[in-house]
Amino acid sequence: MYTFVKHTRLVRFLREKLFSKRFRRYCEVRLGIATRESRNRRNKLLAGTATWKDLRNYTKFARYGLPHNDYERIIMSYDPEVCFDDVVDARFMGKGEGLYSLNSYRRVILKIGTDRVHCFEKVYLRDSADYIKMAWFYDEIYPQLQNVLEIPSRILTRGDSLAVVYFQWFDDLATPNRKDIVEAYLHVSDLLDKVHVKKEHQREKVISDFRINTFFSTKPKKARAWLKNNEGVQAIVQLDDICNRIASESPDRSGFVHGDLNKANLTKKGLIDFDYCGFHPKAFEHAAFVTRFFKPESMNGLYKVFESINADPANHDEKLKLLFFCFVFYLRKRRRPNDRFLHLLWKELSEHHLIVQNA
Repeated sequence: MYTFVKHTRLVRFLREKLFSKRFRRYCEVRLGIATRESRNRRNKLLAGTATWKDLRNYTKFARYGLPHNDYERIIMSYDPEVCFDDVVDARFMGKGEGLYSLNSYRRVILKIGTDRVHCFEKVYLRDSADYIKMAWFYDEIYPQLQNVLEIPSRILTRGDSLAVVYFQWFDDLATPNRKDIVEAYLHVSDLLDKVHVKKEHQREKVISDFRINTFFSTKPKKARAWLKNNEGVQAIVQLDDICNRIASESPDRSGFVHGDLNKANLTKKGLIDFDYCGFHPKAFEHAAFVTRFFKPESMNGLYKVFESINADPANHDEKLKLLFFCFVFYLRKRRRPNDRFLHLLWKELSEHHLIVQNA
């Protein structure tokens, strides 16, 4: 009986792996085994009739062996304004999770005049919120931070419907270890608090509305699904009410946030990757950081974490924001806290909501 169960699990595992889209795509670029779906997508890209989704899906596994000439030809077919004539050398590196950028990155050497410049290449959809915020950061915020934090400069941007952006390459991007991560966060957070955002930018929806920030916008769906299964439909209405209440607050209670201070973006000397930055409540930044690095099992544990990063709320409004963003961001994780903790967190959040409403 044991052997049969073990054998059945093995067969199921192999079947899921061998017939998964991810494995098929890996075989296509590594072994040259192309599926009909992949051939159709490639033909659409070369014909200039493909969508952004087609381009993202086709290039997703480029780092596994897609020739650079093919990669560049596919991008130029999508946007004829892009050219790679001055790319002397390139290699794929890393991967991303963005909805509005290609998630195969390259380290390239550009020939600029007589110089050869090492760069990090990233391809965005030009009219996306991610690109708009990245460009806004380098136009408005970067000059305020370049002398106090090590941030790669933006060297070159090309394209019409796409934006192929080249950033300064750093050879040494040492990230803090687990013990030093809080200290690094406090240092960076203190510097970001001093950033000045012009009033006209505080009112721009793409900059100020956290609900359309890509880091946040995909998360409430999971929170609503959990609430529906565990707390009832009325809890979803309450969650939306809290979200809209926070979004409608005065800009005076917000500030500049990076939006994605994970271990890859928070280095010992500075920051990289400003696709999710914006003018949001500081609780957005605190909760994004806390939910990435800490998984408490009680509310006391969570409040101790808040205190360690100087996010201990002084009033019910600030506490409401912290609890709201933590609840939403914790539910985005694959290895999220247990349901018992999530029930406690929701209870605390709903109680503070009632207090703020009646105040």
